Amino acid sequence: VPAAFLASTILLMIDNFTYTVFRFGIVNSQGIGRGIYLIIYLVVFYFCFRFFSFLLTLRVRYIRLKVGVLLLIVIGTFFILPFNKLKVESIVQGSTEKLPNIILMSSDGVSASHMSAYGYERQTTPNIDDFKKDSLFVENNFTNSANTVGSYISVLTGKYPTKTRVLYPPDMLRDIDAFEHLPAILKSLNYYNVQLGVKHYVDAYSQGILNGFDEVNGQIAQNDTYIMFSEIGFNTTDSYFLSSCFDRISERLLHIFFMRNMVDSYELVTQNDKSTTNDKNKIENIFSIIDYNKEKPLFIQVHLMGTHGPKFSPGIRVFSANQEQTENRMTDFYDDSILYFDQLFGNLIDGLNSRGILDNTIIVLFSDHGMGSQVNTKTPLIIRFPDREYKGTIVNQAQNLDIAPTILSYLNIEKPEFMEGQSIIEPRFNNEPIISVGTRHGMGIQGIGWMLDENYLSPPFYQFDYINLVHCQNWYRLELEPPYNFTQGEVKYYLNPCSESELLTPSEALAIFKNRLTSDGFDIPSEIFELISTYK
Repeated sequence: VPAAFLASTILLMIDNFTYTVFRFGIVNSQGIGRGIYLIIYLVVFYFCFRFFSFLLTLRVRYIRLKVGVLLLIVIGTFFILPFNKLKVESIVQGSTEKLPNIILMSSDGVSASHMSAYGYERQTTPNIDDFKKDSLFVENNFTNSANTVGSYISVLTGKYPTKTRVLYPPDMLRDIDAFEHLPAILKSLNYYNVQLGVKHYVDAYSQGILNGFDEVNGQIAQNDTYIMFSEIGFNTTDSYFLSSCFDRISERLLHIFFMRNMVDSYELVTQNDKSTTNDKNKIENIFSIIDYNKEKPLFIQVHLMGTHGPKFSPGIRVFSANQEQTENRMTDFYDDSILYFDQLFGNLIDGLNSRGILDNTIIVLFSDHGMGSQVNTKTPLIIRFPDREYKGTIVNQAQNLDIAPTILSYLNIEKPEFMEGQSIIEPRFNNEPIISVGTRHGMGIQGIGWMLDENYLSPPFYQFDYINLVHCQNWYRLELEPPYNFTQGEVKYYLNPCSESELLTPSEALAIFKNRLTSDGFDIPSEIFELISTYK
């Protein structure tokens, strides 16, 4: 066993080295290449086995040394395993008679301005156009994160990314945040929770969600190593480290032993032809999950990637017919990717309708951010409730942070204190300033995925490069890297703009930034206070 462990670790180091230097590794090895890696592993294992066999021939003279080693192991266990394992008390209050299925459907980087449902001159969303007629349609909706991980975590937790400190891989929920989220509340109501996302990017186990999902990207919870280590008693950080090591080693061993093909998360995101196929499979998986699980209400979060970019491989070629994609984010190809997303969404609605469960399902259609990680552009938010309840249009601005409170409000469950959004079906819903954050320092690592560039992770703001605010038709931005510039502008296509007297002044916007960062535990540099004083 020690020989196998050491050999596997060495194999992982070799693989990392070849990726770094030659951009080639186990994940993109096929045929004879896999065989070569297998031979390398067996040779390394042989020498490791010989090494440990030699160690076993040595005798320890003093029994006290053996006892000392055992004591160190026992003491180490006391430090590693926290005996005050976090527990979250049930926060479910009120009637739970209505238990509809819930489907959160998002597609990556969809700007509302390119959807015919939002007035775009091209008919890019014919199915969504019909869907919105029986739904609650939000005209002015915005994201809370320019990055996918931060966005979907804010949707599920109802917390700002500055609160959870989750924005971009390898960020993950820690301590109590790992237990405070919508899936945990629904699980207490006997929902069966499934996430169909993308490994590493939209992956509850990678982002540290505990006691939430029963299945994540095809992995059953009780079989997942992250869940296993967490249930043993390791904290979230240690559990993720151990599970990542185990998973990375096992993926490579299964690949070189020709038992299972290794999946490259980086390639899945950067090559949209694979995303297109994967999106279609996710819709089919939804129906398989529904057909198999009929005893419990279902909560399914699905995130599609065909609209991600920067290059697109849409399953439909209407606007880009007979064209070659020579540049990033070409409009015709982007519109076709939205058109294909609309087709898949139409397939979902047809499948639910044919099974007779459309009118017993909450369907939330949204996007993680705008095209190219924009936060100052409108993103879709359309919610169809059972029996077409609450259908109509909301012109007040909303945010993705409002999705979880809205679902709980419909279920007649009081919003927990940790959620910071508001229900858009409550009469008191109003125009709240919408805060978002983002990073510009993601780094693609082939074979692993996009990660934060550690060279830029420095205090006081670490992964956050800017904080943004949308209020009415204006946006405001504070750069969180020196020299801490402040800028502002106007939101395009904002419907029902506010009067001049209602708009925030730069001083008021900066005060909101300061209060948000301070309340979430950031140390504000003196330069920012000086910047604020210049606008007073």
